[in-house]
Amino acid sequence: MKYELISKILNSPITILDYLILEHVKENTFENFLENIKFSSQIFHLKENEYISNNNKLTLKGKQLLDELNQFEEKSDFYSQLHKSLQDELVNLTGKKQKMLQGKYGFIPTGSDLKLRLQKIIKKYNLEDEKKVKEVLISYVKRCVKARFEYVQTIGYYILKDGMSNFATDYENYENVGEEKDEKEIQYPKDIKELF
Repeated sequence: MKYELISKILNSPITILDYLILEHVKENTFENFLENIKFSSQIFHLKENEYISNNNKLTLKGKQLLDELNQFEEKSDFYSQLHKSLQDELVNLTGKKQKMLQGKYGFIPTGSDLKLRLQKIIKKYNLEDEKKVKEVLISYVKRCVKARFEYVQTIGYYILKDGMSNFATDYENYENVGEEKDEKEIQYPKDIKELF
């Protein structure tokens, strides 16, 4: 049991034992608790406070309490936030959370696949700047949308394919790419003859 969960339980109206019993009720593995007389006072207390119904099922109040106690992991994980950011960017640009390439390959990988691939590349190339990682991936999504997803890699393959990483290359060149674009955009033709 994680410290954050234990801390939340201690600040809730139930004990850790109550929490464990409620989890078993939720998972339909509650029979052993009913048969053991040592738990009868705990079960009576949970029924009295309307966390468990008379037919030994979780009540709405009990389900809400468990959901509140178990809701904490997603907020702190960089990879799940990054996955959501990529989906949000794709929604902003295309109106869809996912784009299928060639009708069968998801452009954005699953959260776990994204995390696994990024962890390998971050470790291999010692990429430490999380903000830059996010910016490079968002930039890649924008480039792919601009290219109408023609001749582009899925994000998973962009990050790591056959031991190679286009993402790592773009990460290393990211500042330079941004500066070059700014310089090119500032150069205006001096004479109309330069336009043709």
